[in-house]
Amino acid sequence: MNAAKFPVAKLSQLQLAALLEEIASAMRRDVSVADALRRLERSRLGRVGRLASEIAEKLEQGQTIARALDSPTLPNHAQVAACVSACEQSGDARLLNRLARLLRKQADYRRNIRLAWVYPVMLIVLAYAVLVLLMTRMVLSNNTPDIRWPDPVVNFSEWLSVYWIWPAIVFVVVIVAAAIYFRSRIPFPKSVRLGLFCESLADQIALDVPDDVAIENAAALSGAKSYSSLSNPSMNSPEIVSMLSPVTMETIEVPEVAAKEVLVARLRYLATIHLERARRQRYFWTHLVPRFAIVSFGILFVFSYIAWVIGPVYRQVALW
Repeated sequence: MNAAKFPVAKLSQLQLAALLEEIASAMRRDVSVADALRRLERSRLGRVGRLASEIAEKLEQGQTIARALDSPTLPNHAQVAACVSACEQSGDARLLNRLARLLRKQADYRRNIRLAWVYPVMLIVLAYAVLVLLMTRMVLSNNTPDIRWPDPVVNFSEWLSVYWIWPAIVFVVVIVAAAIYFRSRIPFPKSVRLGLFCESLADQIALDVPDDVAIENAAALSGAKSYSSLSNPSMNSPEIVSMLSPVTMETIEVPEVAAKEVLVARLRYLATIHLERARRQRYFWTHLVPRFAIVSFGILFVFSYIAWVIGPVYRQVALW
């Protein structure tokens, strides 16, 4: 039975990256993309193989690669189709490989965020369990004339012993909302989109793709919506000139072809700036913020225990 007749589940970013790399390899070697996808269908099981079969069938029916890839089963299918279209117009498959690398980096970024926040979440759960199961019971069971806890501690313990489920529900809702937000947000942060826009634009300008076509392709590929709505786009458009303004280079007085080389160098340098900014953002969210949260929660838990439990006990012992 034809695998393409089955509904194809949406690919993950890593699976999409593998598919794009296979297509890019076929385009570089100037072999049939349909044949390459048929080989992928035979070698890969599951969603990747089924989708490869579906795309190969569309290509065999005469559809272009970009149109065949414009499928809702692909994450960012519009960007993927734009990337393939740009590669076909420029005759260079590097853009597909670059998009595949960015998809792998984004998947790795999300995985690192999840791993980085596992320990802070476990710390919060452990602290709350100790608070509900040990500290609250200890305060309420030992609230005698000989041991007097501060009134706020007693009131809070009484409330928590009855309504302990509500903070837990709020915590679970926050975790689920955060997970949904990170799964549904735009796949690439703004700095990555701008970096990809500059890189793809530089690649196309270097291969003599007309300015308007190159800008439209780069905007669709990167998801940089601010550049996709330009009227009569060109390298002299105010938005493009403003984008290039942070990077200035003295034009060397050589034949006119050098102007293109300077423009490509400026675009690549600007792409490096944006991608370095993205790297710093990834480090902030995967290293600094989780570590700060761990230290903050730990200090808060320790000092709360000292102020609410150990301190009152020792003050009572001193009075004896």
